[in-house]
Amino acid sequence: MAAAQTCVLAAESLGLRSCYIGDIIENYETVKEAFHLPAFAAPACLLVIGYPKEEIKAPLLPRPDNDAFYFTDEYPEITYEMMEKMYKNQEDFSRENKTLPLDNKGTYGDRYFNKKYTSDFMAEMNRSTKIFLSPWFEEENE
Repeated sequence: MAAAQTCVLAAESLGLRSCYIGDIIENYETVKEAFHLPAFAAPACLLVIGYPKEEIKAPLLPRPDNDAFYFTDEYPEITYEMMEKMYKNQEDFSRENKTLPLDNKGTYGDRYFNKKYTSDFMAEMNRSTKIFLSPWFEEENE
């Protein structure tokens, strides 16, 4: 991952843009075949680099304030109130853009839960992950 980030920085210095493909395990059989991966090879990420056709003008989701992630000398126990503050900007933005579940009455947490845990994408990730991990479990059973 450190090497991938170094590639991103180098690419940007040359006017290139990049995109991490974080769901590299999705459709694992296809990925394994395309990259000729041997058993026990565990890809962590896929990085695509190229010249952009045009600059993207889509609005970016606002980021949490720095104090939500920057701590001095210790990592505090995260409370519900801290989480609420941490994601307030994203929830406000999503509510303004009418992208929250439950007819826009839900929370940012509801949106994340639906996207990550109840979607077709997540069902495929679960299926692919079982195949991805199977070589390790087959070894244990032999």
